[in-house]
Amino acid sequence: MTRVSTFAQHELIRQTVVRTQERIYTRQAQIASGKEASAFAAVSKDASQLLSLKSASVRADSFVNQNNQIEARLQIADGALAGMTDLASTVKAKIIQRLNDASGTAGVLDQDAANMLNSLVGLLGTQVAGRFLFGGAQTDVAPIADPVPDPTTFGIADDTYYLGDSTELTARVSETQEVTIGIAGNRLGFQQLIGALKAAIEGHNTDSNAMLESALELATGAIGEINAYRAEIGFAANAVSRATASHEDFRLYADQIVSQIENVDVPSAVAALAADETALQASFMIIGRLSSLSLADYLP
Repeated sequence: MTRVSTFAQHELIRQTVVRTQERIYTRQAQIASGKEASAFAAVSKDASQLLSLKSASVRADSFVNQNNQIEARLQIADGALAGMTDLASTVKAKIIQRLNDASGTAGVLDQDAANMLNSLVGLLGTQVAGRFLFGGAQTDVAPIADPVPDPTTFGIADDTYYLGDSTELTARVSETQEVTIGIAGNRLGFQQLIGALKAAIEGHNTDSNAMLESALELATGAIGEINAYRAEIGFAANAVSRATASHEDFRLYADQIVSQIENVDVPSAVAALAADETALQASFMIIGRLSSLSLADYLP
């Protein structure tokens, strides 16, 4: 029974019991969910930081996924360029062989060059996810005519074969960085390679050393140019890779901070729960003891 003399003690203990029960319920929910709280309101002092980090982490994750696709695209483009360099080196070697053999076998160089031209059509028509890599912004159109038309003048490079545009695509790989990821198929090196193959065919069929010399010069120029394009691709791939690594590092950092804010230390929560339960039991014992006291307990 609560008396005026013990009211203050009862009220203080009652408030202590309520707070302890609230902590017990909170600890039980934390242990069950593994989370510090079930709503942002419960972590109001950290809510702004939590929302900002989660948003930034999602953005970083989006960049990582996009950049992985870009790196794959660049690798495929580099493979196609490597194939073109091989074609240029091969036709150069065959032209030299033809020039050194005045009685060159008819129908060899021209057939070889025609086959290489067909291979080049395939390489310049390389696609990723149904989009052409060497057509500039016109990714839905094959960048090279098939069959490849003759140049305006044999032995002189031009882009009469090209069906795309001159736009070189870029991609934003971070909030502050853009990287060029496209190489238009009308660049000089491609013109030179096609010109070399066409001139090799023409020079062989007309038995013109002058035309074969022109073809040789074009093939040599194509090798240097296309190797430079491969260097560009490599530079872009490295830039994308560095940006991706930065995003992944940030995502790891953000996830750690979010985890510290959101997640509860279960062992510590279990220990705290046990302490609160002990305190609650002690409070109930004190309440029971105070309720049973009477004046007679203090009389001799």
